[in-house]
Amino acid sequence: MFEEVDSDGSNNVSRSELEKIVKETHFGKGVDSDEAVTKLLHDLDVNKDDEISENEFVDGFTKWLNSNSNQAASSKSSSHEPHQTWEEVEKVMEGNQTKGVSAWLEALAYVFLGIIMLSLLAEPLIASVQNFSEAAGISSFFISFILVPLATNFREATSAIKEA
Repeated sequence: MFEEVDSDGSNNVSRSELEKIVKETHFGKGVDSDEAVTKLLHDLDVNKDDEISENEFVDGFTKWLNSNSNQAASSKSSSHEPHQTWEEVEKVMEGNQTKGVSAWLEALAYVFLGIIMLSLLAEPLIASVQNFSEAAGISSFFISFILVPLATNFREATSAIKEA
């Protein structure tokens, strides 16, 4: 990595070489490249000669990597999230996935079960809405698409209004 940054082969990384690497890295609009170069020089240039030797470069990045890995380890141990790395998440996802034909059969069984439940339970609701609309003199369309959803979601709607 040092040899890539040291483009002129002088065995020292100058400010201009750092600026070139920082600008090529494209950190984003929120990062000022001059500020990043100044910070890198401040952190890596131990003898303050405005150039970074190979030893300063290696020592600085080793210290930086060790401090970041220590921070990651401490945040990992203090975190309450069950999965910290992508590898762990992928293992859990692979373990939870049902593979092949059995997954399709299970999905189809749930669809048919839902259709059966809907056909059995919809009839009483339809009869109730029809009877209420005739007794109240209100269109059954209005009751089924306005009043019933409002009634079923009344508690959530009032709590949302109170929060607002």
